[in-house]
Amino acid sequence: MDQSLILLITMALPLVAGAFFAFNPLETKWSLRLNSFIQFITLTIIGYFFLEVLDKTSLSFFDNFLRIDSLSSLYLLITGLCSFLTSLYSQIYFNKEALSSSVVRNFLSLWNLTLSMSILVLSANNIALMWVALEATTVFSAFLICAQKSKKSLEAMWKYLILCTIGVAFAFIGTLLIRVSAQNLQVPLNDILLWTTLNEYAPILQTSFVKAGFIFLLVGYGTKAGIAPMHTWMPDAYSHAPAPLGALSSGILINLAVYALARFIPIAEKATLFSGWAHHLLIIMGLITLVVATAFILFQQNIKRLLAYSSIEHIGIITLSFGVPGAGVFAGLYHTLNHALAKSFAFFCVGRLRQIYGTLDINGFGSTMKVSRTWGTGFLVAILTLIGAAPFAIFMSKLQVFKSLIETSNWLPLLVLGAASSLIFISILRYVLNICWKTDKTETPHEPCSHYERVLVLFIIVILVLFCLWLPKELRDTMQRASGIITGVQQ
Repeated sequence: MDQSLILLITMALPLVAGAFFAFNPLETKWSLRLNSFIQFITLTIIGYFFLEVLDKTSLSFFDNFLRIDSLSSLYLLITGLCSFLTSLYSQIYFNKEALSSSVVRNFLSLWNLTLSMSILVLSANNIALMWVALEATTVFSAFLICAQKSKKSLEAMWKYLILCTIGVAFAFIGTLLIRVSAQNLQVPLNDILLWTTLNEYAPILQTSFVKAGFIFLLVGYGTKAGIAPMHTWMPDAYSHAPAPLGALSSGILINLAVYALARFIPIAEKATLFSGWAHHLLIIMGLITLVVATAFILFQQNIKRLLAYSSIEHIGIITLSFGVPGAGVFAGLYHTLNHALAKSFAFFCVGRLRQIYGTLDINGFGSTMKVSRTWGTGFLVAILTLIGAAPFAIFMSKLQVFKSLIETSNWLPLLVLGAASSLIFISILRYVLNICWKTDKTETPHEPCSHYERVLVLFIIVILVLFCLWLPKELRDTMQRASGIITGVQQ
């Protein structure tokens, strides 16, 4: 089968599924099972493209209008994997949640529409098309926040929609400025907005417009990614959204914005003759984000808001690492994969514990290891992973970030990252110990778990341990090529 057709099927499958779920007459459990099957097929096709890109470096479609290279294939794999795991978890979550079948159908519909646009973002070679698709993910995902309708969830939805739309508007201005910087290029008009064209001719673009454009793009896409100080929508959205959306947002949506921003790093660096101008900006924004996240994590009482500020912390680490060429970028990509899996898993566990205890207040949890050994253990592993404890995945990727900072003599970022990581480790570990072993004053009854739940939790724990001890050669090679693309040494 023609690869262009396969790519269209990959985008069309969730798009058609989104339309189907909006009107389907199936019972909730069958809708959830069908959704898992669709996510599995989508992940399988993404896996096919991942291996094809590994063999051929890049794939182009429709006169280079769509293109998949190592960077986009890595993010596609993360997107497909997180969406599939969330679909498996949703079969547990929604069957335990008192929601009508119509609410669940609408959730699945918007989820699949968001997934379709996410795939388009990651396969678009045209930067304007990438911007349009990213804005579409904002619109579709916004209505997922208020699936469980309440005054606070509606406020969170509007805050997310307004702030992210303003951010994407800044990104639109940045895109226009990049276009203006290329106004003197002697290339066909249809090719002037292609990323490959801009990347190839970056050294002769008008530097002042590229710099201005990159700043607008950093603010715009940084808003959706949760880079401080444009992060303010995230704690409210995460705390009031259903757990599956928290997982999708951490594993997919914020990564899309980071990906979009990463595409412009080599263009800005080449246009400024590799002066490090863009890298310095990324390091500064990463450090600001780390400091802000640390300050708020120390005093959180709502478990979902704690996870939101944890996401902001890790976005800060990724942004910082993208400012360190070579090994730092590789570490940032490795960290992106690990954080997506760990944070999605954390939302899975918190979602179930909220259903068991009926609260999101950290002080309302206790003896989770006794009340639900499966989800209590999962929560413990997820949080230990997020704070960088061994032998879990983020320990290794964060270690590589530290190593890259030492090798490049970035002593101030190293000091700030070390201090922030230490404070966050101690603070969150204190919360976790209380949640898992503190006496449960409410005497919550033991919650039995199915074999399905145990297998899902165990499977994710195995992945988190495995990615610390061993990174498959295919993933490592892809990350090395992707880091070359961001650094600007590979097309």
